[in-house]
Amino acid sequence: MSSAKIIITMFLALAICQPLWAAKIATAEMKNDTLRDLKVNFSLEIPKNWKVKTFKEEVDEPELLRAILQQKNYQINQEAKNLAGDYTIPEIQFFARKDTLSAAGFITRLINDINLRSSEDDIINQLNLLLMGEYVTTQQVSLGGQPATQAFFKRNWERQMTAEADDPHYRQHGGLIVRKVNDVHEVYALNYQDYLIVIQANVEFEFYQAVKEEVDKMLLTLAFPGSGGNAADK
Repeated sequence: MSSAKIIITMFLALAICQPLWAAKIATAEMKNDTLRDLKVNFSLEIPKNWKVKTFKEEVDEPELLRAILQQKNYQINQEAKNLAGDYTIPEIQFFARKDTLSAAGFITRLINDINLRSSEDDIINQLNLLLMGEYVTTQQVSLGGQPATQAFFKRNWERQMTAEADDPHYRQHGGLIVRKVNDVHEVYALNYQDYLIVIQANVEFEFYQAVKEEVDKMLLTLAFPGSGGNAADK
């Protein structure tokens, strides 16, 4: 094949692929310290102490996971810090999908699937609760002007740390220290128009109260068009 034909073939291939590249859009955007979902159009004011991660999606194939928020100046258990142990970064995840399942129905499914340690629900499989989660309680709340179901869970896990074998504080452990700890997971489910929206906030129990104050203030700014205004428009 001549050089000219090769170049023409490459241009044709690029022309064919270009619409596919153009179809990729962001799940959400940050503007003036406000996060707005570009598909569902809910909005949320983000404090400076939290960083935001959004995703790319196909126009006809929306992503389940819309955004992740992580606390920047998070606290770490002192022993874990001293001995390079495992720890959990406070995080909030936002999921959405078109679904006729009610918010209460989703929470019931989540509880049942945790008991089974297995799920066919794509959102539940991303909540990191199936293997070590434990249901605590449920209550009805209002979120963004919409009725919502809030459920509390514990995720039990073991923090592993390593110390010098001859350290008198840890000699009895032979250098390997294992502590039983748990995270608190708050899961909110609500319905907006034809969407099921699931929000999960999780943090180590030791720092739960302090982080909860930040999360609760943040969620108070959650807004949907037509439900008391949109935080992005304020």
